[in-house]
Amino acid sequence: MFATTDIEEIFPSCLWMHEVADCGPLNDGLSEAIRALQAEGAGHKRSDGGGWTSKADLLERDAFMPLSEYLVKAAEGVLYFLQFEYEHFYISECWANLNLEGDAHPRHNHPNSILSGVYYARAPKSCGDITFYDPRPQATIIHPAAKETTTYNAHRHVVQPREGLLIVFPSWLEHGVDPNASGADRLSFSFNVMLTGEIGYETGKFIV
Repeated sequence: MFATTDIEEIFPSCLWMHEVADCGPLNDGLSEAIRALQAEGAGHKRSDGGGWTSKADLLERDAFMPLSEYLVKAAEGVLYFLQFEYEHFYISECWANLNLEGDAHPRHNHPNSILSGVYYARAPKSCGDITFYDPRPQATIIHPAAKETTTYNAHRHVVQPREGLLIVFPSWLEHGVDPNASGADRLSFSFNVMLTGEIGYETGKFIV
């Protein structure tokens, strides 16, 4: 009946997944640096789901420069993949999230940035999956039951954290973190990426 049948994937929402090799020494150093920040009182408890978060200036501290190298390299690769035009990019914010038993993080996105990401330094089993939600508002107007969940019929995507995993995603992509049920601490580092130069189309450019 049909001469050919093809599938074209349009408007994909990507997650760029990186595994840091031999991450043990890096993670140990990050954990030690976070304990030092807590001792200084350089952070606060979150009111939206619990947990402790640092200030967003971690990359201005020498102890977190090893992490910075991975974040910059990952962002550079994603921007090359996306083929955006820009002068430079930079990590505009980076902060630590320490989730204890029962702590979670409600659904949210990252405004005022183009890319965001998370790196896991401590991720015991059942420490709280990260869930990414379908950004298409009309997609769930009718949501039939599926015989099998696939990329093409799901309206959320769940990733189980593991130590050494670095995820980069579009800042507008909503996500949330399930409660930590591991009985141990979960330590992650979130970050945002921004471009500099003239950004946008001719009729709507702005300069950063």
